[in-house]
Amino acid sequence: MRKGEHEEVRTLQDLSTSGLSFVSRDRHSGTRILLNLLLRQQGLAEDSINRTSQPEFTHTAVAAFVASGMAEVGFGVQAAAEQFNLNFIEMASEHYMLIYRQDRLPAATLRYLTTLLQSRALIDRINTVPGYATDNPGDISTFDQLIAGAA
Repeated sequence: MRKGEHEEVRTLQDLSTSGLSFVSRDRHSGTRILLNLLLRQQGLAEDSINRTSQPEFTHTAVAAFVASGMAEVGFGVQAAAEQFNLNFIEMASEHYMLIYRQDRLPAATLRYLTTLLQSRALIDRINTVPGYATDNPGDISTFDQLIAGAA
């Protein structure tokens, strides 16, 4: 949302009762799927939010839509909000992983990718993007280890 506006809206529950116009991502985007999951977890229906009729396809487009006044609120990443000088309220965090099949990726390629992901230059660059931070870049886990860790 634009700075200085709608400061009473801090949660999805607040948004659902506010009547504010909300620009959403397209229904197949990970962002839209995450939003719908968060709504369900809080016992809110997907249609409890006053969505605009036109979904947007990028985080930047959502932020531009809000900054221009075409919607009052959107759901996206901090970097896009800051690019358009908007307020940002963190609702969730995500972890990104590079997933590959061991039998399809040559060992030399894996070593190169691991070295790149652990390089100070890449880590520093990622950490300059608002809302993004590295978390064990280049660490290798099997699918079974990830599932066991989530249990």
